[in-house]
Amino acid sequence: MKRMVIPLLFVGIVVIALGAVAYVVVQTLKPPISYDELTRLQDEGEQAAPEIPRVVACLDVNDEALRAQAAETLSKIGPKSVDAVRAKLASGNPKTRYWAVLTLALLGPQAAAATNDLLPLLKDGDAAVRYKTVYALGKLDVRSGVVLDGLVNALSDSDPSVRETATEV
Repeated sequence: MKRMVIPLLFVGIVVIALGAVAYVVVQTLKPPISYDELTRLQDEGEQAAPEIPRVVACLDVNDEALRAQAAETLSKIGPKSVDAVRAKLASGNPKTRYWAVLTLALLGPQAAAATNDLLPLLKDGDAAVRYKTVYALGKLDVRSGVVLDGLVNALSDSDPSVRETATEV
């Protein structure tokens, strides 16, 4: 009898530990907000501002459709979302930076305060981030010497999409 108790006790502990690990994994993978909620928040516009932290957290999730939905939602919320999005420009994840830049582009001139935060991304190691930064600078419609210098430098970028976008801005 004693021989049966110890192995069963061990198995019970392992099952509990695996259950705890599975719970943590599921909670980690679960998006901070659902697609349906994002759609609802888009309809609320500026009134959805209290949800900005949850929506911005979606830019970190490895789900391109969710990131796109979050970017659209943040643009509908408006200028109140700019500061939270700006913080994502410093992310170590190039896809998060890309979607943060795209969100600012969607906000257009309302995000002009983020111009100085975007300029260093013209030299980002990721070509998609550089491309979207050139695009965003055009959408923000800030005409300053520093912005124009950055766009002129983008004309000689190693990536053709960056160069082409710089000619269109």
